[in-house]
Amino acid sequence: MDFVSCDVNVHIEIYCTYYAPIMLFNSNSHTDPNRPSLRILVVGLDGSGKTAFVECMEKGKKENVEPEPTACFGMTIVTIGDTQFDFWDVAGSESDRKDWENYVQQDTLVIVWVVDSTGSEARLQENSDALREFLSLEVTKDIPVLFVANKQDCKNALSPQEVLQKIKAKDIINNSRQYKTVGTEIPPGLRARKGIFQAYQYIKLLCS
Repeated sequence: MDFVSCDVNVHIEIYCTYYAPIMLFNSNSHTDPNRPSLRILVVGLDGSGKTAFVECMEKGKKENVEPEPTACFGMTIVTIGDTQFDFWDVAGSESDRKDWENYVQQDTLVIVWVVDSTGSEARLQENSDALREFLSLEVTKDIPVLFVANKQDCKNALSPQEVLQKIKAKDIINNSRQYKTVGTEIPPGLRARKGIFQAYQYIKLLCS
């Protein structure tokens, strides 16, 4: 079967069946019609740690492994308690960002914006510009945002509040929607992760 561009406006879920090679699709927790399914969109610049964040949500105490960069997008189903989360992890390179709006559906409940806390001033400004453009779209109007200040365990990482300030998040949101902020650490190997459970709690809160 020939490869099809991601720049489409068709029902995105068809890729789960036909284009599995270009995406991450974890189905350890199968869809259960008796559980509420919450659609979460995970975006941010390339290299921010979006895929690692999503994998930590579903893998429990398994070893942290550096994931391959996301090609186009990935969808991971995570069941926690009585709730099923459908995490849509979308690639963040400059060429991919124009397609982000195609992944915002009517049932998208939360936008998770992942930021590399060790980014340079230029990279943080790029984050700010991308955030402003994305949240100005009509399709993202009123959708709550969880800001994830990732890589807090790395040298020279900014604190979550410093990250928010650098990307001008408060000015961009300007009381237009709910938002929360969490710092996360996803070190390699079996070292303890931090902030993942707090992120889960915030996501569930923002979904309500």
